[in-house]
Amino acid sequence: YRHVRLLGACIASVIRQTFTEWEMVVVDDGSDDGTSELAESFGDGRISVVRLPHLGLAALGRSYAEALSRTTAPLVAVLEGDDIWPPSKLETQTKLMEENPSAVLSYGPARLIDDQGLPYALHRHAPRGSAALNQPLGSIIPALVRTDFLVTSTVMIRRAALEVIGGFLQPPGVPYVDLPTWLRLATEGPFVRCDQVLGYWRRHAQQWTIQNVFAVGPDRRPYLLEAAAQAPRGGDRGPL
Repeated sequence: YRHVRLLGACIASVIRQTFTEWEMVVVDDGSDDGTSELAESFGDGRISVVRLPHLGLAALGRSYAEALSRTTAPLVAVLEGDDIWPPSKLETQTKLMEENPSAVLSYGPARLIDDQGLPYALHRHAPRGSAALNQPLGSIIPALVRTDFLVTSTVMIRRAALEVIGGFLQPPGVPYVDLPTWLRLATEGPFVRCDQVLGYWRRHAQQWTIQNVFAVGPDRRPYLLEAAAQAPRGGDRGPL
């Protein structure tokens, strides 16, 4: 929404991918600043633009579902309009997922970049040992409950696993889909962690997480408890 200033760099980072067999759906949540027109101006047949009426973050799950319904690839990656990918991201993760056919999700480190796109820190948090790979099944859940360390721009998901859980999840009153979706996927199969940087996470004054840093957050307990209830029994996952 209203990402015309940053969307060009985002789309260009996809076009520069060394893996070229991708399809990209840009979902515009009713922007009035030329966001859709910018996305369409690239003239790349692999890029399609969906214009939706503006409903804000409360309807983020709707936007994700719309994009997913317009794609067919067996692997799915999400790139927010203010973030970018390193050129080898898709190639690296596609190989990882092919080499680990039982994995439902792969992820890795992210570089934090400022408003101008300059890197200033490395985010590489993950639990120790096999829990980072969600082995045994559900063992990554306690770490995710404490903090959502999976940076969305580094994540790749197997479509079949997404379909099993009903797609991207956005519980009522929650202004995001990432953590609920990761938690539910953690009950379906192992994860794969890459050591290479897989995304650039831009931190700037206009993003929701910065503007609401001191706001009272949504009640996470219902979907956290649901994830815990759905997690396979067995193994030492620690307290939720």
